Amino acid sequence: IKGMGTNPVGGAFAPAIGVFSGAIGSGSQAIERGEGTITFCVGPRSERFLIGLDASNWINPASYELSISEAKPPANDQFAGRILITEASPVSGHNRSASFEEDEPIRDDFQPSRSVWWQWTATDPGIVEVSTAGSGFNSGLLLDIYSGSGLENLASIAQNQRMADPPAVYDYPGMSPIVTFEATEGTLYS
Repeated sequence: IKGMGTNPVGGAFAPAIGVFSGAIGSGSQAIERGEGTITFCVGPRSERFLIGLDASNWINPASYELSISEAKPPANDQFAGRILITEASPVSGHNRSASFEEDEPIRDDFQPSRSVWWQWTATDPGIVEVSTAGSGFNSGLLLDIYSGSGLENLASIAQNQRMADPPAVYDYPGMSPIVTFEATEGTLYS
C-alpha cells in the first residue's frame, strides 16, 4: 500500500498508514503500520481489511492518493533461491512479501517471519564481517550465518545480538547490524 498526501499549502508528504483486521473500533487489530509505503501479508483466505490514513502533523484537511498492489516476494525468499555473493560485492534487497519456510531454523529469541537468503563461499580462511549498517532499517534485522546445504541440516555459525544500549535512532529490538565470524576456506555459508 502506498500513500501520498498533499497539505493545504501544496506540499507533498507521506501519510501515516495503518492496516487493521476485525470490526471498526475497539474490535480492530493492527496488522501493519508505517509511513508512506507499507507491505503486509494476506493469508490464503479472503479477509476484510480496514485501511487508515492520517496526516498527524496537519490540523487542516489534506488530500490523499492511495494505491494498492500485489507485492511479489523477492527472488531469494526461499532457501533454494539463495543469491550468490561474490568476493567483496555489496548486495541489496528487501524482505517485503517474503515468507517463512517450514524447516527454517528458529532463534532462541525470535521466530523468523520474512527471511531472505544469500550464499557465499569463503575463498580464504579468516575473520569475516557481515554488516547491514546503512541499510535504512536500523537494527531490527536478524542477521544469521549458517553452514549446510539444506534447511534441514543448517548449522548456526554466528548471529547478531541485542545491543545493551542501542542509539535512540535504532528501531526495536536494538539488534546489532554487524556479525563477525571466522570463515573456513571452501565452506559455503548462507
